[in-house]
Amino acid sequence: MKPLVYLRWERFDETVPFFLALILMPLAHSISVGIIWGCLSWTAIKVGYGRWRQVPTFLWVMDGVMIIVLLLSKQLFH
Repeated sequence: MKPLVYLRWERFDETVPFFLALILMPLAHSISVGIIWGCLSWTAIKVGYGRWRQVPTFLWVMDGVMIIVLLLSKQLFH
């Protein structure tokens, strides 16, 4: 829980993906699912704020792979 101290609480686009990953890891019983949803939400929030240029090309590719993994593992709706 120590990383909570270092979060910039005024930055919505940084705290929401962190908490989503933090909460989903134990709820989904999978570290990878928590990380996937954290990364996808970070990208979605950046795009929602119109800051899509801040998303690295590699992350766009990985987001596509992560969506395919979620669809194939049926974790998307759980």
